Amino acid sequence: SDDRLTMKMNHAITVLPSVTYMGMNVMLPHETLEWDNKASKVKVNGENAENTDSRDKLLKSYDENNLAFQLKNVLEMSSKEIKQMITGKNVIYLYHNQIDAKGHELKTTKELVEATEKAIDEIKQAVQVLRTNGIAHIIITADHGFIYQEKPIEDKDKIDLQGQNYEGNAHLRYLITPSQINVMGVKNTTMGVSLNNDDPTNVYYPVSPNEFVARSGSKNYVHGGSSIQEMLIPVLDIKATSRRSIAQPAEIKLAATTFRINNLKMNLLFNQTAPISDTVLPAEYHAYFTDEDGNLISNNVTIEANRTGSAA
Repeated sequence: SDDRLTMKMNHAITVLPSVTYMGMNVMLPHETLEWDNKASKVKVNGENAENTDSRDKLLKSYDENNLAFQLKNVLEMSSKEIKQMITGKNVIYLYHNQIDAKGHELKTTKELVEATEKAIDEIKQAVQVLRTNGIAHIIITADHGFIYQEKPIEDKDKIDLQGQNYEGNAHLRYLITPSQINVMGVKNTTMGVSLNNDDPTNVYYPVSPNEFVARSGSKNYVHGGSSIQEMLIPVLDIKATSRRSIAQPAEIKLAATTFRINNLKMNLLFNQTAPISDTVLPAEYHAYFTDEDGNLISNNVTIEANRTGSAA
Protein backbone atom coordinates (compact mmCIF):
# COMPACT_ATOMS: atom_id res chain seq x y z
CA SER A 1 0.00 0.00 0.00
CA ASP A 2 2.78 2.42 -0.93
CA ASP A 3 2.55 4.32 -4.20
CA ARG A 4 6.36 4.54 -4.38
CA LEU A 5 6.61 0.75 -4.66
CA THR A 6 5.43 -1.67 -7.36
CA MET A 7 5.28 -5.26 -6.17
CA LYS A 8 4.64 -8.67 -7.71
CA MET A 9 4.16 -11.65 -5.42
CA ASN A 10 5.47 -14.95 -6.73
CA HIS A 11 6.27 -18.13 -4.81
CA ALA A 12 8.89 -20.85 -4.54
CA ILE A 13 9.18 -24.28 -2.93
CA THR A 14 11.95 -25.00 -0.42
CA VAL A 15 14.10 -28.10 -0.38
CA LEU A 16 13.65 -30.94 2.13
CA PRO A 17 14.27 -30.77 4.99
CA SER A 18 12.82 -27.24 5.08
CA VAL A 19 15.37 -25.82 7.51
CA THR A 20 17.76 -22.86 7.58
CA TYR A 21 21.02 -24.72 6.97
CA MET A 22 19.51 -26.11 3.76
CA GLY A 23 17.46 -23.19 2.45
CA MET A 24 19.98 -20.41 3.08
CA ASN A 25 22.74 -22.23 1.22
CA VAL A 26 20.59 -23.42 -1.68
CA MET A 27 19.68 -19.77 -2.38
CA LEU A 28 23.33 -18.83 -2.88
CA PRO A 29 24.84 -18.93 -6.38
CA HIS A 30 26.55 -22.28 -6.87
CA GLU A 31 27.94 -24.89 -9.22
CA THR A 32 27.65 -27.71 -6.70
CA LEU A 33 25.86 -28.45 -3.44
CA GLU A 34 26.82 -31.38 -1.24
CA TRP A 35 25.66 -32.76 2.09
CA ASP A 36 28.35 -33.06 4.77
CA ASN A 37 26.81 -35.77 6.95
CA LYS A 38 29.52 -35.55 9.61
CA ALA A 39 29.05 -31.81 10.17
CA SER A 40 25.31 -31.78 9.26
CA LYS A 41 25.87 -28.94 6.81
CA VAL A 42 25.38 -28.18 3.14
CA LYS A 43 28.63 -27.26 1.40
CA VAL A 44 28.44 -24.78 -1.47
CA ASN A 45 31.08 -25.32 -4.16
CA GLY A 46 32.90 -27.48 -1.61
CA GLU A 47 33.02 -24.68 1.00
CA ASN A 48 31.14 -24.04 4.22
CA ALA A 49 28.60 -21.21 3.97
CA GLU A 50 27.10 -21.20 7.44
CA ASN A 51 27.57 -17.56 8.44
CA THR A 52 27.47 -14.10 6.90
CA ASP A 53 31.24 -13.87 6.38
CA SER A 54 31.45 -17.18 4.51
CA ARG A 55 28.43 -16.26 2.37
CA ASP A 56 29.99 -12.88 1.62
CA LYS A 57 33.18 -14.64 0.51
CA LEU A 58 31.18 -16.99 -1.76
CA LEU A 59 29.19 -14.11 -3.32
CA LYS A 60 32.42 -12.20 -3.98
CA SER A 61 33.90 -15.24 -5.73
CA TYR A 62 31.28 -14.64 -8.44
CA ASP A 63 31.54 -10.84 -8.47
CA GLU A 64 33.77 -8.67 -6.27
CA ASN A 65 30.91 -6.15 -6.15
CA ASN A 66 28.55 -8.56 -4.35
CA LEU A 67 27.94 -8.34 -0.60
CA ALA A 68 26.34 -10.31 2.26
CA PHE A 69 25.19 -8.32 5.28
CA GLN A 70 22.84 -8.46 8.27
CA LEU A 71 19.57 -6.52 7.87
CA LYS A 72 19.63 -5.42 11.53
CA ASN A 73 22.94 -3.63 10.87
CA VAL A 74 21.42 -1.69 7.98
CA LEU A 75 18.69 -0.37 10.28
CA GLU A 76 21.36 0.95 12.65
CA MET A 77 23.38 2.73 9.95
CA SER A 78 23.22 6.37 8.96
CA SER A 79 22.23 7.38 5.44
CA LYS A 80 25.86 8.24 4.70
CA GLU A 81 27.03 4.78 5.84
CA ILE A 82 24.36 3.06 3.75
CA LYS A 83 25.35 5.03 0.64
CA GLN A 84 29.00 4.05 1.20
CA MET A 85 27.97 0.39 1.60
CA ILE A 86 25.87 0.18 -1.57
CA THR A 87 27.99 2.32 -3.91
CA GLY A 88 29.22 0.21 -6.83
CA LYS A 89 27.57 -2.97 -5.53
CA ASN A 90 25.90 -5.47 -7.86
CA VAL A 91 23.94 -7.85 -5.58
CA ILE A 92 23.50 -7.43 -1.81
CA TYR A 93 22.11 -10.25 0.34
CA LEU A 94 20.55 -9.01 3.61
CA TYR A 95 19.83 -11.71 6.20
CA HIS A 96 17.14 -11.43 8.88
CA ASN A 97 16.53 -14.04 11.58
CA GLN A 98 13.91 -12.54 13.91
CA ILE A 99 11.16 -15.17 13.64
CA ASP A 100 13.31 -18.29 13.50
CA ALA A 101 15.41 -17.27 16.50
CA LYS A 102 12.33 -16.44 18.58
CA GLY A 103 10.30 -19.42 17.38
CA HIS A 104 12.70 -22.02 18.73
CA GLU A 105 12.62 -20.57 22.24
CA LEU A 106 9.08 -19.18 22.55
CA LYS A 107 6.93 -20.00 25.52
CA THR A 108 3.67 -18.20 24.66
CA THR A 109 1.52 -17.51 21.59
CA LYS A 110 1.98 -13.78 22.13
CA GLU A 111 5.76 -14.01 21.72
CA LEU A 112 5.59 -15.50 18.22
CA VAL A 113 2.90 -13.04 17.11
CA GLU A 114 5.02 -10.15 18.39
CA ALA A 115 8.18 -11.55 16.77
CA THR A 116 6.36 -11.94 13.44
CA GLU A 117 4.95 -8.41 13.56
CA LYS A 118 8.37 -7.02 14.53
CA ALA A 119 10.03 -8.90 11.65
CA ILE A 120 7.51 -7.51 9.13
CA ASP A 121 8.00 -3.98 10.52
CA GLU A 122 11.79 -4.27 10.30
CA ILE A 123 11.63 -5.55 6.71
CA LYS A 124 9.29 -2.67 5.79
CA GLN A 125 11.69 -0.22 7.44
CA ALA A 126 14.60 -1.71 5.52
CA VAL A 127 12.73 -1.42 2.21
CA GLN A 128 12.10 2.29 2.86
CA VAL A 129 15.69 2.91 3.99
CA LEU A 130 17.05 1.21 0.87
CA ARG A 131 14.51 2.97 -1.36
CA THR A 132 15.42 6.44 -0.06
CA ASN A 133 19.11 5.65 -0.62
CA GLY A 134 18.69 4.78 -4.28
CA ILE A 135 18.07 1.01 -4.31
CA ALA A 136 15.50 0.40 -7.06
CA HIS A 137 15.10 -3.40 -7.09
CA ILE A 138 14.47 -5.46 -3.95
CA ILE A 139 13.53 -9.15 -3.65
CA ILE A 140 12.21 -10.52 -0.34
CA THR A 141 11.95 -14.24 0.32
CA ALA A 142 12.47 -16.84 3.06
CA ASP A 143 14.53 -19.96 3.61
CA HIS A 144 11.52 -21.89 4.99
CA GLY A 145 8.09 -21.52 6.54
CA PHE A 146 6.75 -23.08 9.74
CA ILE A 147 3.78 -24.70 11.44
CA TYR A 148 2.53 -23.01 14.58
CA GLN A 149 0.01 -24.75 16.84
CA GLU A 150 -1.35 -23.17 20.01
CA LYS A 151 -1.74 -26.59 21.58
CA PRO A 152 1.31 -28.87 21.30
CA ILE A 153 0.73 -32.31 19.77
CA GLU A 154 0.19 -34.88 22.49
CA ASP A 155 2.73 -37.68 22.86
CA LYS A 156 0.13 -40.31 21.94
CA ASP A 157 -0.23 -38.69 18.50
CA LYS A 158 3.49 -38.54 17.80
CA ILE A 159 5.36 -40.92 15.53
CA ASP A 160 7.70 -43.08 17.59
CA LEU A 161 10.73 -44.34 15.68
CA GLN A 162 11.83 -46.60 18.51
CA GLY A 163 12.53 -50.06 17.27
CA GLN A 164 13.76 -48.70 13.94
CA ASN A 165 17.46 -49.28 13.47
CA TYR A 166 18.88 -46.10 11.98
CA GLU A 167 21.85 -43.75 12.17
CA GLY A 168 21.43 -40.11 13.16
CA ASN A 169 18.99 -38.16 15.34
CA ALA A 170 15.33 -37.56 14.58
CA HIS A 171 14.04 -33.99 14.66
CA LEU A 172 10.39 -33.13 15.23
CA ARG A 173 9.57 -32.85 11.52
CA TYR A 174 12.35 -34.75 9.71
CA LEU A 175 15.05 -37.37 9.93
CA ILE A 176 18.26 -37.41 7.85
CA THR A 177 19.85 -40.85 7.75
CA PRO A 178 21.67 -43.21 5.38
CA SER A 179 19.56 -46.00 6.90
CA GLN A 180 16.29 -47.41 5.57
CA ILE A 181 13.22 -47.29 7.82
CA ASN A 182 9.61 -48.32 7.24
CA VAL A 183 7.02 -46.52 9.37
CA MET A 184 3.34 -45.88 8.64
CA GLY A 185 2.60 -42.21 7.96
CA VAL A 186 6.19 -41.47 6.97
CA LYS A 187 7.60 -40.92 3.47
CA ASN A 188 11.07 -40.14 2.22
CA THR A 189 13.09 -38.50 -0.49
CA THR A 190 16.86 -38.31 -0.90
CA MET A 191 19.30 -35.51 -0.27
CA GLY A 192 20.23 -35.84 -3.94
CA VAL A 193 16.76 -34.60 -4.95
CA SER A 194 17.17 -31.48 -2.79
CA LEU A 195 20.77 -30.75 -3.79
CA ASN A 196 20.57 -31.84 -7.44
CA ASN A 197 23.16 -34.59 -7.17
CA ASP A 198 23.24 -38.36 -6.64
CA ASP A 199 23.50 -38.34 -2.82
CA PRO A 200 21.46 -41.36 -1.60
CA THR A 201 21.10 -40.08 2.02
CA ASN A 202 17.45 -40.41 3.04
CA VAL A 203 15.27 -37.56 4.28
CA TYR A 204 12.20 -38.92 6.11
CA TYR A 205 9.19 -36.74 6.96
CA PRO A 206 5.65 -37.18 8.36
CA VAL A 207 2.88 -36.93 5.77
CA SER A 208 0.58 -35.26 8.35
CA PRO A 209 1.09 -32.34 10.79
CA ASN A 210 2.26 -34.92 13.34
CA GLU A 211 5.78 -34.96 14.72
CA PHE A 212 8.43 -37.52 15.47
CA VAL A 213 9.26 -38.25 19.08
CA ALA A 214 12.41 -36.15 19.42
CA ARG A 215 14.20 -33.80 21.72
CA SER A 216 13.82 -30.27 20.40
CA GLY A 217 13.14 -26.65 21.36
CA SER A 218 9.61 -25.32 21.06
CA LYS A 219 6.85 -27.90 20.62
CA ASN A 220 4.49 -25.24 19.21
CA TYR A 221 6.74 -23.86 16.47
CA VAL A 222 8.10 -26.52 14.11
CA HIS A 223 9.52 -26.75 10.60
CA GLY A 224 11.61 -29.05 8.46
CA GLY A 225 8.78 -31.16 7.05
CA SER A 226 6.87 -31.29 3.77
CA SER A 227 3.66 -29.36 4.55
CA ILE A 228 2.62 -26.33 2.51
CA GLN A 229 3.17 -24.15 5.60
CA GLU A 230 6.80 -25.31 5.82
CA MET A 231 7.72 -25.47 2.12
CA LEU A 232 5.75 -22.75 0.30
CA ILE A 233 7.64 -19.45 0.51
CA PRO A 234 6.76 -16.01 -0.87
CA VAL A 235 8.98 -14.21 -3.37
CA LEU A 236 8.19 -10.50 -3.33
CA ASP A 237 9.67 -8.68 -6.32
CA ILE A 238 9.69 -4.96 -5.56
CA LYS A 239 10.52 -2.05 -7.86
CA ALA A 240 11.06 1.17 -5.90
CA THR A 241 11.24 4.86 -6.76
CA SER A 242 12.77 7.68 -4.75
CA ARG A 243 9.97 10.15 -5.54
CA ARG A 244 7.65 11.58 -2.91
CA SER A 245 4.37 9.86 -2.15
CA ILE A 246 1.23 11.49 -3.55
CA ALA A 247 -1.02 9.50 -1.19
CA GLN A 248 -3.72 11.45 0.66
CA PRO A 249 -5.97 10.54 3.62
CA ALA A 250 -9.34 9.04 2.66
CA GLU A 251 -12.08 11.66 2.48
CA ILE A 252 -15.61 11.40 3.81
CA LYS A 253 -18.70 13.32 2.75
CA LEU A 254 -21.97 13.90 4.56
CA ALA A 255 -24.80 12.28 2.60
CA ALA A 256 -27.61 14.40 3.97
CA THR A 257 -30.89 15.24 2.25
CA THR A 258 -31.70 17.96 4.77
CA PHE A 259 -29.58 20.04 7.07
CA ARG A 260 -32.43 20.98 9.43
CA ILE A 261 -32.05 19.70 13.00
CA ASN A 262 -35.51 19.07 14.41
CA ASN A 263 -34.84 16.36 17.00
CA LEU A 264 -32.46 15.73 19.91
CA LYS A 265 -31.54 12.39 18.33
CA MET A 266 -30.74 12.09 14.65
CA ASN A 267 -28.82 9.81 12.30
CA LEU A 268 -26.30 11.11 9.79
CA LEU A 269 -24.79 9.05 6.98
CA PHE A 270 -21.21 9.68 5.85
CA ASN A 271 -19.75 8.22 2.66
CA GLN A 272 -16.09 7.42 2.10
CA THR A 273 -15.48 8.92 -1.32
CA ALA A 274 -12.84 6.38 -2.51
CA PRO A 275 -11.65 2.96 -1.32
CA ILE A 276 -8.26 2.54 0.39
CA SER A 277 -5.41 2.08 -2.10
CA ASP A 278 -1.75 3.00 -2.49
CA THR A 279 -2.82 6.64 -2.97
CA VAL A 280 -5.73 6.71 -0.51
CA LEU A 281 -4.66 6.14 3.09
CA PRO A 282 -6.87 5.09 6.06
CA ALA A 283 -7.97 8.06 8.17
CA GLU A 284 -9.87 8.69 11.39
CA TYR A 285 -12.41 11.49 11.69
CA HIS A 286 -14.40 12.88 14.61
CA ALA A 287 -17.93 14.19 13.98
CA TYR A 288 -19.77 16.44 16.46
CA PHE A 289 -21.96 19.53 16.69
CA THR A 290 -20.87 22.89 18.09
CA ASP A 291 -22.79 26.09 18.65
CA GLU A 292 -21.84 29.34 16.98
CA ASP A 293 -19.25 29.98 19.70
CA GLY A 294 -17.52 26.65 19.11
CA ASN A 295 -18.89 24.96 22.24
CA LEU A 296 -19.52 21.20 21.98
CA ILE A 297 -23.27 20.51 22.07
CA SER A 298 -23.35 16.82 21.10
CA ASN A 299 -21.53 13.54 21.59
CA ASN A 300 -18.29 12.97 19.65
CA VAL A 301 -18.48 10.12 17.11
CA THR A 302 -15.35 8.49 15.65
CA ILE A 303 -15.56 7.59 11.96
CA GLU A 304 -12.97 5.15 10.59
CA ALA A 305 -12.43 5.82 6.89
CA ASN A 306 -10.75 2.48 6.12
CA ARG A 307 -13.06 0.72 3.67
CA THR A 308 -11.16 -1.23 1.02
CA GLY A 309 -14.11 -2.30 -1.12
CA SER A 310 -16.66 -0.06 -2.78
CA ALA A 311 -16.90 3.30 -1.03
CA ALA A 312 -19.52 3.34 1.74
